[in-house]
Amino acid sequence: MRMLLWTTVSAFWVAAGIAAVGWFARRRSLVAVLRVALPVFTAATVLVIVGESPAGSPLPRIVHHAGFALLGVFLLMSEMLRARLRRLGRRGSCSAEAVSLCNSFRTVSLLAAPSAAIMILLSGWRLMHDSGWSLRAPWLWWVYVLFAAMMWHGAFYWTADAKRLAAEPQKGLPREVDWIMTAHGLLFLLIFAIAFNGAGRSWPHPFPEAIAALEHGLNFLPGSWRAVGAAVGVWLVIGVVTGVAFRFSRPGK
Repeated sequence: MRMLLWTTVSAFWVAAGIAAVGWFARRRSLVAVLRVALPVFTAATVLVIVGESPAGSPLPRIVHHAGFALLGVFLLMSEMLRARLRRLGRRGSCSAEAVSLCNSFRTVSLLAAPSAAIMILLSGWRLMHDSGWSLRAPWLWWVYVLFAAMMWHGAFYWTADAKRLAAEPQKGLPREVDWIMTAHGLLFLLIFAIAFNGAGRSWPHPFPEAIAALEHGLNFLPGSWRAVGAAVGVWLVIGVVTGVAFRFSRPGK
């Protein structure tokens, strides 16, 4: 009975999301609607899974791995699209194919990456709570900080570069931007390697005392939620630093 209830609720939830997107898309472009709707729908869905699944449930881990898979597919697709754009760019013309590739790159950047990042982040916080993990663990510190930096860089820089490429396909991507996007894929592989094979290794930790102090300052929270609260704080700090750097590196944009 419980399974039937959750299946019914899930079906109505998905149907309501599709209906809402269809209604708004009649007034604006589908991509513009999905750019907002997909991250909101993903966040709401993952929050329900994170908040309602019982202790020991495999659902948060399934969502976490699905987010990693989606992000990996997105980065691979991005690399393939940009490789094709580089080959077309060497011909010195802005063909219809190049314009189509630029628009495709912008679309997948705006739709796939945010949802994947939200899935990984929210389910990761739940896994930290369930497993009693803390950013005082060096391997987790590096996985988390590298992922947060990658996520915020994508939110500010990658998104802006993808939109600019679609608006001015004849200019292509600057070489340094293209390299940084490739570095995203390599960083993803490093994060993946540390996360799945790094817990038993010795890693340096630059700020163990600061993390311990932050968790101690959150002692009004119950148990392992203090570690999660500290992780949220670190994520916000990285976001603020990245946002300020973006504002001053690209004034007026």
